[in-house]
Formats: sequence, C-alpha cells, structure tokens
Amino acid sequence: MKTARAAWRRLEPLHAVIYFVPEGRRRYTDLGLSGRAGYFASRSAAFGRASAELVISTFYNFNPGLVRQAFDAAWDATTPQKVLEARYAAAGEALRPCGGPESTSCPLWTRPWR
Repeated sequence: MKTARAAWRRLEPLHAVIYFVPEGRRRYTDLGLSGRAGYFASRSAAFGRASAELVISTFYNFNPGLVRQAFDAAWDATTPQKVLEARYAAAGEALRPCGGPESTSCPLWTRPWR
C-alpha cells in the first residue's frame, strides 16, 4: 500500500494539472467550448463522441444536470480529436517548464489556482 500511495502522490499532480491550468481553458475556448464544457469534453474525448449520459455514468460523482448542461453543445462545436489535440498541447505547454519529475522549481507549484 505504501508503494501505491507514493506513486499516487508523485503522479496525481501531473494528471490533475490539465484540469486547472489556463492553457487548457484557453485552448478549449478556442475550440468553441466554454466553462465546464471544456472540462467534460476534455475528460471524455478519449471515448469519441460520447453522450452526456455516458459521461454521467462514467464520471459518477458529478450532478447529472451539470453534465447535461455543460455537454449540450460540446460536440456541435468541435470534435473529440480536436479536443484531445488541444488537451495534449495544453498539458505539454503547462508541464514543459517543469523539466521532469525531480524538478523543484516548477512554475505550476506557485500558480494561484494551487
């Protein structure tokens, strides 16, 4: 269990960063996604053109009405492939200055959203 917890502590910030950095929000907005639509579309884009109902059942801890409202026009505005490309580009842009897992001077750790 200690190994699993240590791995989670090391990797979770790298996973979660894409949900909070302005690079992601900016790129999703450029695709026509606003607010939570960018969040849900970026998380579900790997499923392809997922429905709100699939996202609700997969990401079970969100209010279904919130997901439906955010998802209403997501796939009318863009495609899952474009969202994935935007997500990868935003993650790279945000993480590149960190220099790797041993970096202690990563600018992400001092951003106000932290």
